[in-house]
Amino acid sequence: MTFKPGITPHLLRSRSDVEAARAHGDVTVVATTTVVNCPVLGFGHKRVAGFSAGKTIHYYDLGPVKVAPGNAVLPLVAISNGVAGQHNITEDTIAPGATDYPPLWGIVNGIWTSSAHKRLLTSYAQVLHAEQAGELKLAKTTLVVNCPLVP
Repeated sequence: MTFKPGITPHLLRSRSDVEAARAHGDVTVVATTTVVNCPVLGFGHKRVAGFSAGKTIHYYDLGPVKVAPGNAVLPLVAISNGVAGQHNITEDTIAPGATDYPPLWGIVNGIWTSSAHKRLLTSYAQVLHAEQAGELKLAKTTLVVNCPLVP
């Protein structure tokens, strides 16, 4: 959105303010293909610990979202019957403090089989190895959550 020449820029606080300014001829609105994930956090949002590539990462779980076609979604494995200290695990592409990642994560349920030697998993490679060994059952869900990383 750009204010037209001769119009003094002023604060627009809502979509309806922008639409009114556009209808009045004060601004030009041009659609782009850029999507910016700028969640507004309320008081009380807590950092959630997770694992990626054997390292601890932290993120905010902002809840489920509807995903438009073409958006990148990483798997986030949630082991429901894991050992103490087990956190969710994402693909081994996210380093602590990274900013170049898709914050949309598709939930994958992980369940240790009854014959498995349960242990702490901290990387996606370990998850896949446990699955290939028949110790861990993985089931994709339709749930996608918005989880931006925090330092």
